[in-house]
Amino acid sequence: MLNSFHRHRRLALAVSACLGISATAHNAFADIQFVMNCNDDGAGSLRETIKSAVDGDTIDMFTMLQCSSITLTSGAIKTDHKNLSLLGPGTSKLRITGGDAYGILSATNTSTDTFYLGYFTIANGHGVGPGCVYAQGNLSLRGMVVSGCTSHGNVGGGLRTGANLTVVNSTIENNSVDAGGGGAAWVGGDLTISGSTVSGNVVSTSANYAGSIGGGGFHIGGNLHMSDTTVANNSVSASMPLLNVLGGGIFVRGDASVVHSVISGNSLSSAGTMANGGGIYVGGIAGPTDYAYFHYSSVSGNSVSSSSTDFDVKANGGGIYAIKPAGTRYSTIDHNHARNGAGMFVTQHLNVFQSTITANVADFNGGAIYTSYALNTEFLNSTIAQNATNAISNCGGVFFGNGGTLTTVSNIIAKNTKYNSTSSPCDIGVGTNHTVTIAASSSNNLIQNAGNTHLPRGTLNGDPQFFQLANNGGPTQTLGIATTSPARGTGLNLFSWEWDQRGAGFPRTIGIKLDIGAFESAGPGDGDTVFRGGFDPFFQ
Repeated sequence: MLNSFHRHRRLALAVSACLGISATAHNAFADIQFVMNCNDDGAGSLRETIKSAVDGDTIDMFTMLQCSSITLTSGAIKTDHKNLSLLGPGTSKLRITGGDAYGILSATNTSTDTFYLGYFTIANGHGVGPGCVYAQGNLSLRGMVVSGCTSHGNVGGGLRTGANLTVVNSTIENNSVDAGGGGAAWVGGDLTISGSTVSGNVVSTSANYAGSIGGGGFHIGGNLHMSDTTVANNSVSASMPLLNVLGGGIFVRGDASVVHSVISGNSLSSAGTMANGGGIYVGGIAGPTDYAYFHYSSVSGNSVSSSSTDFDVKANGGGIYAIKPAGTRYSTIDHNHARNGAGMFVTQHLNVFQSTITANVADFNGGAIYTSYALNTEFLNSTIAQNATNAISNCGGVFFGNGGTLTTVSNIIAKNTKYNSTSSPCDIGVGTNHTVTIAASSSNNLIQNAGNTHLPRGTLNGDPQFFQLANNGGPTQTLGIATTSPARGTGLNLFSWEWDQRGAGFPRTIGIKLDIGAFESAGPGDGDTVFRGGFDPFFQ
């Protein structure tokens, strides 16, 4: 029996090591503590085991535990231990629930300590504070499911941290909050998330008070570092007029780095004075780089709406709203909707490199992009096409609200329209009494309609002959072009990109020529509909 105990203890230590936890890293007396039963309280229960632990202990819920569900009937389990770790047998093998009556875990650790959770499911918590888990300091999740948690009159439907949150290979879904925000989680510091799914979380309020709410998925007080993660179908709604509503999927106050990720199907609706950032809202405080990056990512099908008929009410940035410098590389922004800036609404410097922005629809201006920044905007080897507005007098492509300077090299900016009509083209528009200056270094573009903006000599304006937006390889969808397109073989590889938007395996230059736009049609998937999984390409 003793030998079996030591084998189990070694196994628990090995799992802790996988989480990056050392049982003696913070306390020489730290050890492995075993949960023996699924009772709410009493000897061997999770509650009693946590109570008797010391700083740095690992709570083992898989070695000795023979049951699969713990239902709390006397309130959340509270601890003030530092650097405590809870490890389970897997999300399908252990479920801890608050029975829709109580929160589940509350750790009053300090801002320098971390509460570790790994390999179990937390569900159906209900709290006046966060719905399921609160950590006063840092919180770290690996291999977790957090689902069906609700918070009433506070913030953080699923989780709330006073400091940083780390999420790895986890699912946070179908949580809700009826106050400040953070349907999935309210994060006081930075969020670092990878390999995870965040979906179906909701922020909804009918309270009438001055202030702001946001972050259907995450409300982040610091910086966002997101990779290989999907944030989808989260929502924020406010039915009273005094609220500002920000970030249908994600609200981040600091910097944002989004890599190999998807932000899709998130929504933001308000009767208030401001509703910005259907997919993600970035801004508020300066971070270490003071930037919002989107690399190898997709921002698709997000929306912003307002029931107010007041023209001055903001409902902008269907996909992305950034009030700090922003940039995309190897990314696609498509099928988003807002009053202005359906794809992107930016207030500072913007660069769009090797990216596709298409099929976004604005009610007023900037189906693709609305920029209110009066200095330099840069587009390189990108495709900005087939975006639209629902207003006959406005511009469906790129709209410069306060004018500015545009550097554009080897881009297709074409087939963007007013009033969703091919008979009313507008690829580049500018606010009243302002002008857009095209930088002298601009060249090798296909731009069909720039209004009164003077384009460089040699700019092409023929039909690009697009195929439909499709999976042509790589992590994001792209717009292929026909073999007879004037964009074929007339581009410029100013920065010697090795690959086109699709990434490795799709050369940017084949031979001595390359195409204008984000997609290199002479390479793999060059418009072969069988390769793309379709059989009937159509031209716009």
